[in-house]
Amino acid sequence: MKISQAIYIVDASSFIFRAYYALAPLSSKGRPSHAVAGFASMLLKLIREKQPLSLVIVFDSKKPSFRKEIFPEYKANREVPPPDLSGQIEAVIEMCHQSGLFCLQEEGIEADDWIATFVHRFESTHPVVMVSADKDLTQLIDDQVSMYDSFREKIWGAKEVEEKWGVKPSQMRDLLALTGDASDNIPGIEGVGPKTASKWLQDFKDIQGIYKNLSSLSEKVQAKLRDSKKALELSVQLVSLKDDMKLPFKELPHLHIPLKKELRDFLLDWDCHRILDQNSDLLGDGEIRAASLSAKKESAIKKNLVETDEDLKRLELEISKAKVIAFDCETSSFDREQAVLVGLSFCTKNSEAWYLPYRHGQSKISEKTRRQFVSKVFAGPSLHFVAHNSKYDLEILRKEEIPNDFFCHDTMILSHLLNAERRSHSLDNLAKDLLNEEKGDLKKLLDGSEDFSTLDLQVALRYAAQDAALTLQLFEYFYPKIQSEKEILWLYENVELPLVPVLAEMERVGILLDTKVLKKLSEEMHESLSKIQKEIFKEVGFEFNIASPKQLQEVLFDKLKLPTGKKTKTGFSTDEKVLSELAMEHKVPRLILDQRKLAKLTSTYVDVLPDLASKKDHRLHTHYHQTGTATGRLSSSEPNLQNIPVRTEAGTKIRKAFIPEKGFELLSADYSQVELRLMAHFSDDKMMIEAFHRGADIHSETALAIFGVADSEHRSRAKAINFGVIYGISSFGLSQQLGISRSDAKDFIDSYFDRFPKVKEYMDSAIEVARKKLYSETLFGRRRPLPDIKSKNPSLRQMAERMAINAPLQGTAADIMKWAMSQIFGALKSSQMQSRLLLQVHDELILEAPEKEREEVKSVLKRGMEDLSKTPLKSLKVPLVIEIGHGKSWADI
Repeated sequence: MKISQAIYIVDASSFIFRAYYALAPLSSKGRPSHAVAGFASMLLKLIREKQPLSLVIVFDSKKPSFRKEIFPEYKANREVPPPDLSGQIEAVIEMCHQSGLFCLQEEGIEADDWIATFVHRFESTHPVVMVSADKDLTQLIDDQVSMYDSFREKIWGAKEVEEKWGVKPSQMRDLLALTGDASDNIPGIEGVGPKTASKWLQDFKDIQGIYKNLSSLSEKVQAKLRDSKKALELSVQLVSLKDDMKLPFKELPHLHIPLKKELRDFLLDWDCHRILDQNSDLLGDGEIRAASLSAKKESAIKKNLVETDEDLKRLELEISKAKVIAFDCETSSFDREQAVLVGLSFCTKNSEAWYLPYRHGQSKISEKTRRQFVSKVFAGPSLHFVAHNSKYDLEILRKEEIPNDFFCHDTMILSHLLNAERRSHSLDNLAKDLLNEEKGDLKKLLDGSEDFSTLDLQVALRYAAQDAALTLQLFEYFYPKIQSEKEILWLYENVELPLVPVLAEMERVGILLDTKVLKKLSEEMHESLSKIQKEIFKEVGFEFNIASPKQLQEVLFDKLKLPTGKKTKTGFSTDEKVLSELAMEHKVPRLILDQRKLAKLTSTYVDVLPDLASKKDHRLHTHYHQTGTATGRLSSSEPNLQNIPVRTEAGTKIRKAFIPEKGFELLSADYSQVELRLMAHFSDDKMMIEAFHRGADIHSETALAIFGVADSEHRSRAKAINFGVIYGISSFGLSQQLGISRSDAKDFIDSYFDRFPKVKEYMDSAIEVARKKLYSETLFGRRRPLPDIKSKNPSLRQMAERMAINAPLQGTAADIMKWAMSQIFGALKSSQMQSRLLLQVHDELILEAPEKEREEVKSVLKRGMEDLSKTPLKSLKVPLVIEIGHGKSWADI
């Protein structure tokens, strides 16, 4: 039977529950949506790939079926569906009706009975495919009827049933009755499993045959079968499928493609943009829609190649009439250090885009004319430019010595501010999700090359012009949204956009690296690793692969007989948490932890940093990302400097390799306990505010309040509590961190809240506000979506609650740092000082300055980092304080 020529009946529950449990939680407009999106995706994939002649969707009854009357305990063991699924089931039902597909659902009738009736009615005229994984339906399988498990891409016919259960499909009803079903609370015969039931049915054909041949079975089995006869008769009734329901149609309901346009509207309302894009041919107005999308991609946007002086004049005229112009730089390499400008694309309106080859092909426009034109465009005082990831474009223009101090909108930053939880803010991802546009794959076009100038000019035109056009479309999509949110608009215009040229310049300058220090440190660390490894082998008594989880499990749990912790798919866990617990009992786990930490530092930094430094200036040019974290904090890559350990011997040695240029020194400006100060502001806790105003050490204050003493040990514990509270730490988490009992940890946290009662009020309030708004908010208006704050999944909900507490603190700290960086950069530039910003790591800024400018730079740092008077915030309830140091390496400051 070719199932692509069959009629299909879909068990909706199978799709819904698989989508709900298989997909990560999603939300749309505050509604849980992953089951809805998953169902739509699976259903449309089925229609697209199998092309059924007819398709009917069957839903279970909301009310109990007749089987509940026969046996009140029927399905009594079934768990109630999670509350966040109920609404999605209703939405799926609505979706199916709007699609134009035929749906079967009636009170008191189970989906299996509808399927049995449908099969009985139509199998004589058409092959039937039941789309489900329900073993109860296997009793319907025959030459004309199969079952398709779409999740596993498996087709069940008579052969597959026999291979799995050892009986024919016609015997499956009796097998199910004999074995029973705990989930449906079908009694069956106690102690009889599938193997036993299968053997009996092979020998005696059916239940009636078993009872006729009782004498051939053992006395014990005979007694069990006699005692269970009534229960078995009940079980047969419960597993038997009714196939005589009255269908609401006499003729087969044919599947009409495209589906009704109402389905498209429904999916748009549920933000299923990718599903819409992937199934344009199946949806309402499908053929028209697919054609219009194709036309939009190929012809609706007029693409102009600027090859002659006349072309250049026409482009100049277009730009002169524009108020906003989107642009994009195409380059010779993905490596920004090697990359040079190859071409520029421009778009001033949705209907037209241009590509100007700069170092691409044989242009009839002179190099001088091209350069003058580009310089003139970017020097235009009244133009507002738009780019996606504008930092990169600014860096490329700077290399060409083309004016790059113009005002430039950035659609990547706009996207991040409007939805910080998006998985990606790339141009192709946003175009696909928000504009239903498929962006070309540049790497495929380049086919192994990195140089855009290797592309044929017409191919280059289509790709580059589309980039500029999509950027303008995204700007027109995002900017009205952000204009309606005044606080976010202020953050965008006064914090995020001014930071772009600051980061571009920091990346350009980089920081000098002493590779000799790192080479020596590499030798020391590898020697230490070798010593640790030999010590481990000596303790164990033989050599093994320490990096192999399997071999490590054998050593720890079989050889050393250490207590096992949580179990994984590959055996008992050997993660850091488990090893930390085992380290208290044996030396080997502690040595393995030391070995792992040292190996990670060696492979991540010590052995890698020299290769990442520029061969031209021996400086390290890290990449900064404004849209890399949901909280708004900056992140860095190539390398990630945020994770070099602080206040450890190894971390200090690595920092020793970061040095200033000859004649300069490094300066460090570090916010003092900024998130705790923000907690004081948010909570309005008088005792905490008073402590910060008199310059007290907040950790010592906490230690005195909780323990009555503030020595180094108790101060360290108080510090853990202070920062733990900010991150919503539990008593269990604190007990693990401090190595104390859970009850002691709970007492410490309770004592903390007794001392600072307003902090607890803030935490409760932050969660409640987030539950109402479905997002958290910083003092500058930055939002972090928290769709899981109402989740019925405890782990997801609790994580969202912790974010609700911490995100305003961490996010506000990030906003303050970004604001400060722009203020400092501007002050150094306007004063024409030689000092310059190099790095930003957590709450710290690193600068390079001539010794003679040290005091002046300190003043600039204090003003820039402590003064909020020019922000909407004006000031905090507690003072911001920075600690400044200077030295001949990062380790010295």
